[in-house]
Amino acid sequence: MKTLREHIRQETGALHAILDKTPPALALTGAAATPADACRFVTLTLGAERAIHPLLMAPDVCEPLSDLLPAERDHGPVLERSLRAFGLDDAALAALPSLPNPPRVDTPARALGVWYVREGASRGARRFAPRVRDRLGLSAEQAAGLMPYGDGPAVDARWEIFVQVLNRHSPESAEGKEAVAAACAYFEALIPWFRAP
Repeated sequence: MKTLREHIRQETGALHAILDKTPPALALTGAAATPADACRFVTLTLGAERAIHPLLMAPDVCEPLSDLLPAERDHGPVLERSLRAFGLDDAALAALPSLPNPPRVDTPARALGVWYVREGASRGARRFAPRVRDRLGLSAEQAAGLMPYGDGPAVDARWEIFVQVLNRHSPESAEGKEAVAAACAYFEALIPWFRAP
C-alpha cells in the first residue's frame, strides 16, 4: 500500500512538471539566465509566501501540528532582504502583489498538503540555487531568496520529520484526501501565478 507521501507525489507529479516549465523557472535555470531572472523568481516566491503563510498560521490550523512539526517560519523577511539586495526599496516591496487565489487551508490536513509543496520546494532549491548563484555571480543576500527555506542538514531533518507526520494518515482517510486536494490546489494556484507576464 502506498504511503500518503507517495500518493501525493503521484497525484501532483504532472502539476509539478508544469510548474517547472513556467517561463520564470525555465529562464532561471537556462543558459541565458540573468540576475533579472533571479529577481523575478524571488518576487514571485515572495508573492506566494505572503498569501500562504498567514493561512498556515491560523490557530486552528497550526496548533494541532505544533508538537509534531518543526516551527513554521515566515520566509517573507528572507525574500524581502534578497529583493532589497537586487535594488528594490521599501515602496517597491510594499507594492508587490500577492498570489491571488491561494488554496483553502482551514484544517491541519490541508496544511499538511500545502507544507508538502513548500518542503519539497526547499529540497528542490538546493539542487539548482547554488548553480544559479555561481553562474550569475549573485551576492549571498541575493541568492538567499532562491533558498528561503534554508540549506544544509536542517532541511533534510525537517523533511524527514514532516514525512513521518504526513504518513500517519493513509491516502484513503479523510485527512489524506484533504492533504492531496490542498497540495494539488496549491500547485494549481502557483502555475498561473508563475505564468503571468
